[in-house]
Amino acid sequence: MFSHRDDSSRSATLTLKADSAPPVFVVAYVDASGKSRKKSFKKPNLGQARDAALRFLLNKEGFLIRGPQDGPLKWMARILGPYKGEIRHSVAPDTGVSWVVNGDNTLMRIQPESCEMWQGPLDSGTSSPHASCWADQGGLLWVLAPSWERVDGELFQALRLMQVQDAADGPRIQEHLRVQGPGHLLSLHGDAQGNVLGPAPGGAALYNRAGEVLHTWPLLSRGEHMPPQGALSPCGRWVVLVQGDIAERIDLSGGPMLALPCPHKTVNGLQVSRQGQVYVSGFHYPSHGLFRLEEAGPVRVSDDIRAVLSPDGTQIAEAQHGRLTLRDAVALSEDPYQINRIHTQIELPLLGMAKYGSARFGDDGLIRVLSDAYTLGAIDPQVPIS
Repeated sequence: MFSHRDDSSRSATLTLKADSAPPVFVVAYVDASGKSRKKSFKKPNLGQARDAALRFLLNKEGFLIRGPQDGPLKWMARILGPYKGEIRHSVAPDTGVSWVVNGDNTLMRIQPESCEMWQGPLDSGTSSPHASCWADQGGLLWVLAPSWERVDGELFQALRLMQVQDAADGPRIQEHLRVQGPGHLLSLHGDAQGNVLGPAPGGAALYNRAGEVLHTWPLLSRGEHMPPQGALSPCGRWVVLVQGDIAERIDLSGGPMLALPCPHKTVNGLQVSRQGQVYVSGFHYPSHGLFRLEEAGPVRVSDDIRAVLSPDGTQIAEAQHGRLTLRDAVALSEDPYQINRIHTQIELPLLGMAKYGSARFGDDGLIRVLSDAYTLGAIDPQVPIS
């Protein structure tokens, strides 16, 4: 089901030509002048032919894939904007609404299936590369926007922590906290209760949905190019903070703190499962990837530095090289050239470079993949691959 992102009168269909070998997909569409046209795409296999047709519709003609669809790909939209760096996204657990925060200080809201988009500014005069967001129930979104600001001729890093409340007339943005200088947490993690772990003056803090501070922790800087990192488990029991070469797992239910070795040269991110297992994205000689921290030392479980852990802690999602791959979080692969066992692997339409992407698990069973080709798609990993 296709419709145009700018002109609702333009339509398109994608049909597999019967008894064609090699496979041919025929695109029938209405062009910008209002004329009905057809274009055929022949490739050696079915997936390549379909991807070529999809690239034409989305990249060249500006159509969107709207749900529902047959197959694993349910819908896909292009994220349009002048910013060309890496962008982040989050999924609201109750509605499936996707939020995308852009490095040029714009915020996007994408409705599931219809792909209806809203875009607006984050009310800041500076750019925010590496901005992140976390969506809660009830239309609440937290946004962390780092930027560099000049004060009296000197550059300082500033962090803006904002709450965004979705509303019928558009999201309302309220700045919750602004801090300057080094030593603040540079990540954002939430739990199922609506609490969020974010920056505070001189360290990290756990905030509730109302923005009240529940806990604070001081942080040690790992150096100029290694900002402090932290994570909050989906159940809200565990907080993990990297202090120097140690990852401290804090039990908010009152249990003892566990110190795990974290000898990584760089730490790009932290994750912690409901069971309290700690994962680090970064570089540990000789490899980049996702590592599970154990008392005996880190164990590499994925070669994708952007891999994410499922909410139940059983699977790892990788989005790279035009594929979504789900791996077992613990079980090793029988293939000596693989790391952990693969459960599912789904080819994604290569709408641009698509060398890497980031995945987010939704409560509806779908996985939202945001690619470096600036596409956002919803994938159902349970649908058989034709």
